[in-house]
Amino acid sequence: MKIFAFKSFIIPLQIFLFGFALFGYGSISFLISGNNETRTVTIPYRIIVLLLSIIISFFHVYKLTVLSKKQYPVNIKESNVKNKKFSWIPKYILICFVLVYSFKLLEYTVYNTILTKPPEEYQMYWFAICLIPAFSFLTVEYCQFQRYLLSSYFFVSLSCILSAFGVDASIAFIAGRLDREGLSPISVSNDGTSLVLLSFFILTTNRNTFKNKHWIYFLCFFAIFLGSFMALLGGSKGPIVSLSICLILNLIFAKYSHESFLDKKIIIVYILLVTTIIACITITIDSPETQITLLKRFYTLFEGDRSTSGRIDLIDEAISLIMGNPLFGHSIEVPGERYVHNLIIDSFLSTGIFGGLYFTVLYVYGIVKSIIILKNHYLQWGWLGMIYIQYSVSVMFSGSLYSQNIFWYLIFCLVALNIDGNKEIRFYRSPYDQTSF
Repeated sequence: MKIFAFKSFIIPLQIFLFGFALFGYGSISFLISGNNETRTVTIPYRIIVLLLSIIISFFHVYKLTVLSKKQYPVNIKESNVKNKKFSWIPKYILICFVLVYSFKLLEYTVYNTILTKPPEEYQMYWFAICLIPAFSFLTVEYCQFQRYLLSSYFFVSLSCILSAFGVDASIAFIAGRLDREGLSPISVSNDGTSLVLLSFFILTTNRNTFKNKHWIYFLCFFAIFLGSFMALLGGSKGPIVSLSICLILNLIFAKYSHESFLDKKIIIVYILLVTTIIACITITIDSPETQITLLKRFYTLFEGDRSTSGRIDLIDEAISLIMGNPLFGHSIEVPGERYVHNLIIDSFLSTGIFGGLYFTVLYVYGIVKSIIILKNHYLQWGWLGMIYIQYSVSVMFSGSLYSQNIFWYLIFCLVALNIDGNKEIRFYRSPYDQTSF
């Protein structure tokens, strides 16, 4: 009975943490009204995520080590045994890279390396914000996919609503981009992009459920409009590119799955809606008063705008540093500058050629597995595949290995999901798991 009670407590906690860790920061940052208050507000959020992650991880370690294996029979068919022989490979690559990067980060922050922030900040970001919470994503239950989706959708919707309709004191337009205290423009854009993708997914997979429930359609269309609005106001190129790619993939694989696909009329409405939103916002807001110039950033991309040319210079400098010490790497960022805004280059710069290859394989594995999920498990986890592809594109434009916590949560989750190339659902299930699916 104790096991049943503990399990019934852990699963809701795990579902809450899933959405809260991925998208909860945007709603928490709503409470920030000044730079001096940023950490006062965000530290409790980080502590909650960290503690919940430790609790969940310890429970699953206890489940795997203390309880007898007889209590956890593996529900797996012989036809799947061949695939299981190689399922350890991505886990091995993930563990190897995490160990190597953790060691190198400690080396760079403890010894004489020129860094732009205090050493303890890098350590806190990597271990307390990225790595330890990411381990709780290894415990994802396949059969709870719908609850994970709802948890994620709730928190990302809350984040976008608070960003759009928050108090005026916490919102300012800086350099033509929506910038909130405690939440960068690219984070605003990423939240908006995620809201659009999750809304599209819900609409394309729940047609029968939504019969005679027009208010749900209204809410989803409103969410698509709001998400597009936030993605564009953030003024970041990466989220817009990832949104375009993921919307195309969503339409392709929703059609490929054949189950519960929307009418052609509805698809046309989607396309017209998004096109109208993009056209209206970019035309009406690009004015001297607000100076929101997302289109100009794309127009000047090949002409060398300040943001793009600066990042290209950082990448060029990082590549020269990599060539100077290819085996062991050079630093976690370009000395005296910032991170290189590209996670693959960052991995080679910080860990050398072998660590960089490990990370590149891991990055590509996440994309390949996301495509497999979209193709064969669309109705269950297709939304997760789209969110990973969104962030895998975004991190090529901005971010660093030690601070991209959402990317790490997603890659840990993908590595843990027991999914193969077949459409049949296979997963490990405890005998006391009473959840129906």
